[in-house]
Amino acid sequence: MSTRLFIGNLAMGATSEDISGLFARAGRVAGVHLVTDPMTGQRRGFGFVDMDSDQDAQRAVGMFNGHSFMNRPLRVNPAYPHQSNDEAPPRDAGSGRRGSGREIYVVDGQVDQALKLLKRQLAKDGLFKDMKRRAFYEKPSARRKRKQQEARRKRLKALRARGPERD
Repeated sequence: MSTRLFIGNLAMGATSEDISGLFARAGRVAGVHLVTDPMTGQRRGFGFVDMDSDQDAQRAVGMFNGHSFMNRPLRVNPAYPHQSNDEAPPRDAGSGRRGSGREIYVVDGQVDQALKLLKRQLAKDGLFKDMKRRAFYEKPSARRKRKQQEARRKRLKALRARGPERD
């Protein structure tokens, strides 16, 4: 049974053959997968190596974690199965994040749409009955305030340029 290793901090010029040749020093390599961006096709700087045995994988972690490859220190760890956000374990409260992770930011008064989205998500999770209806409005940024003031000035200037309306 093969063991998958995560390889991080890869140089963008590294190829599958380069990685396979490097990890062949630790044991038999079953396969190499370098992750690329689907939109641009460029490498993302990490990948996965499948080693034939657990002993080979442990040897590779010991040999290559921190090893300089193409002038970059590699990060080599056992890979864990991918978890979707629904299956991921909850983060502890001391992580420094604010809120519960179920925050929806509303821009330009789209509160009704945001509440519908929130209700739909909570109903899917079976938590809708616990929802409290509260809406938080984000303060407009200084840039937005300046744009709004500038738009008001332009409208007033245009009204003044037309002159008084006569009936």
